[in-house]
Amino acid sequence: AGLEEDLTIDELYKKEIFNQLKSALETLSAREKLVVQFRYEETMTLSEIAKMLHWEEREAVNLHKSAIYKLRKVLR
Repeated sequence: AGLEEDLTIDELYKKEIFNQLKSALETLSAREKLVVQFRYEETMTLSEIAKMLHWEEREAVNLHKSAIYKLRKVLR
């Protein structure tokens, strides 16, 4: 039972973390979600994101900062 039980506990733990992250992402604004998605799913730089969305780089930086702050606050 040991190894099978460990896998099940590991899978449950991963599922719980996924659900917590999903809930936390729902607290972000649409623009913050875009920045997080492009930054971490597409591995784009903030400069690239700003250029693609026709924003000033500062806007992408501020949205990223705000998103990370909110996520940390919710996930603590």
